[in-house]
Amino acid sequence: MSFLEANMEKYIQELLDGSSILKDMKNTYGLEEDCRLLGDFENFVYEVNKGGTPYILRLTHQSHRSFHNIAAEIDWLSHLFSEGIQVPEVMMASGERIITAGCRDGSSFYACLFSKAPGRPIKVTDREFDKDLFRSWGRIIAQMHEATANYKANAEIGARPGWDEEDVLFPERYVPAEGHARIIANSRELISRIKTLPAGKDSFGLVHTDLHSGNFFFDGKKVYPFDFDDCAYHWFASDIAIPVYYSVLYRCKNGTQQEKNAFAAGFLKEFASGYEEIRQLPPGWLDQLPLFLKLRDVVLYTVLHKKIAPEDRSTGLLSMMADLKGRIEDKQPIFTLE
Repeated sequence: MSFLEANMEKYIQELLDGSSILKDMKNTYGLEEDCRLLGDFENFVYEVNKGGTPYILRLTHQSHRSFHNIAAEIDWLSHLFSEGIQVPEVMMASGERIITAGCRDGSSFYACLFSKAPGRPIKVTDREFDKDLFRSWGRIIAQMHEATANYKANAEIGARPGWDEEDVLFPERYVPAEGHARIIANSRELISRIKTLPAGKDSFGLVHTDLHSGNFFFDGKKVYPFDFDDCAYHWFASDIAIPVYYSVLYRCKNGTQQEKNAFAAGFLKEFASGYEEIRQLPPGWLDQLPLFLKLRDVVLYTVLHKKIAPEDRSTGLLSMMADLKGRIEDKQPIFTLE
């Protein structure tokens, strides 16, 4: 993390801590006093209660997302909910889905309240991390792709960003110039190649973009996704690549390349089976998959440089970063399919 970013995050934390915003939002939504901080990376996320029912309160500073960007996320999430998909319901207060809270410096936090997903968190080492989960994972992503195919962004709100607007697609902004010439060149070449892919209605649209196992709960039968903060216009094949990418990355952390390839093949067989219960797989997805696996390597490598200072990188993290760097330099995906 750069000095500027570290100080900005500290400043935002102090803005929130030195205000009555959290208390005010509890009053606005009629929440009970007790709450539990779940995360403070990019957003401040709390588990809260109302009438004995748990909800999720999210506070977002304008430096992370604009009001219109959040409104576009909420509009799409509400569309998915109206289509009967098991996504969080956005709760209202005073007739609004987003509540603006001003800070002493003139900036704002934006509050949203969501229903809490059923089920429980799943780890890659859990017994449930198996075929039934993989099929359910495929089904929920297919349901979202099916629903997004007939979604049109609200013209008054504006649309969510495109995939290529994310700053972590550009490693030259965060990685040291020395020793990274091939990383930068190969990343640019990869992005240029992806931009040539067909982007028809059956293969491209507004998607979650980050549905790894940390962003859903599972009740043994269904996957319940949450955290739509990164939703963007992207290829459906990328939305398929993310689940298998992170599953291989963490489940096969110490595995051989052969073990990674075998696990990925088994995962995708079940995932695709679940997906096809809802809709046809996107045209060309299997050929596109390696491109999006490579793209995720670029994004993850850049994020780690952006967010974690060299002195804070553990031995395990440094090993992961070395693997990422090697794959990007060699233009190789995390796994290959025969």
